[in-house]
Amino acid sequence: MSDQHQSDQPEQLRFAAERDGVQVGHIEYEVADEVLTLTHTIVPEEYAGQGVATAMARGVLDEIRSRGLKVAGVLICGGLDHQAS
Repeated sequence: MSDQHQSDQPEQLRFAAERDGVQVGHIEYEVADEVLTLTHTIVPEEYAGQGVATAMARGVLDEIRSRGLKVAGVLICGGLDHQAS
């Protein structure tokens, strides 16, 4: 499995995850008063079951902490939204 990297795309209100230059998922968020609310985790069907969502969640939470921001409304579950890219 290749390394996965997350990057914030604030203009789209999401963190995108990439492996080998290919987007493999994203986490959408809302922001107000330095608090981020993570609203959706999207992983295309072809990447399901490969740990994409888990790695994204860890990376995003680490990034938010490093910025000194707060997180509200985090829900991590097995029922992720799957969308074709």
